[in-house]
Amino acid sequence: MFSSRFLSYFKSKAIIIIRQYQQKKYYSPSTSANLKIKFLRNEERISLLISGTLTVEAAIVLPIFIFVMICIISLGQVIHIQTRLQNALETTAEKIASYSYAEKLIKEEIEGLNQVIAEWIIDGITFVSVKNEIVQLAGKDYLDHSCIKNGSEGIFLIGSTISSEEEFVDLVLSYSISPFSPILNTNQLWITQRCRRRLWIGTEEVSEEAETIVYVTANGTVYHTNLECSYLKRNIETVYYADLKSKRNESGGKYYLCEFCSKGSIGEFVYITKYGDRYHYRATCPGLTRGIHSILLSQADGLPQCSKCKQE
Repeated sequence: MFSSRFLSYFKSKAIIIIRQYQQKKYYSPSTSANLKIKFLRNEERISLLISGTLTVEAAIVLPIFIFVMICIISLGQVIHIQTRLQNALETTAEKIASYSYAEKLIKEEIEGLNQVIAEWIIDGITFVSVKNEIVQLAGKDYLDHSCIKNGSEGIFLIGSTISSEEEFVDLVLSYSISPFSPILNTNQLWITQRCRRRLWIGTEEVSEEAETIVYVTANGTVYHTNLECSYLKRNIETVYYADLKSKRNESGGKYYLCEFCSKGSIGEFVYITKYGDRYHYRATCPGLTRGIHSILLSQADGLPQCSKCKQE
């Protein structure tokens, strides 16, 4: 497209130049013929120049394109290998976890020398068969013809553990690959994949004593073990304010004005309780109506026990 536009532009310029010569007095037929010959020669040179430029561009771009495609294909193959091996690793770990309960039962039933033999057999089967199971699930032929160094024989389980004490199976799969890319092939890539699963051996039941439930109020400074404690269920008594000076609580103490009622106006009657030491202007005072909450003893935040509940 670029070359055709360039030729059209060059032709139009040549025609304009010829017409300018024709309009001048010193124009001659020989001059026109010479211009046409020059134009044809220049057009031939431009065509050869454009053709050579395209050849050079193709010679540079095509190898780069082929190299990039090889790198992409090689990277895709590595990702595909990792995916197949990871799926095989996950499936194998699940099988080991599910078989661990049967292993535990066998070890508990066999005693003495047979116990040692059973452990040797079970451990041998577990660690020797893991690699074969992974290779079988991933496809032995596929691995042997892949870019893994030494094929299926180049897969290792270094660092893998099966611990009954920690109740976990930890499979670590390692291998080396040699991609098709000339640049990536200079140094082999060492890849490690891992899978960790909990062994299905159950849990031992631990008997736990039910924690004691205690009761507290919104503004209380003690906790109560008895919901029927008289400090929680107050019996409100209505008395004349004039008789308040002669009133005493259960401990023999006097009654003082409640902090919540200090800003209120006093009436003819006030309200007191048998075990309290405050008098109130209103029966709905927050100091009389307590919000009782049940909590665990460990959540009491160091509150002391109610003296009345302690005596019971």
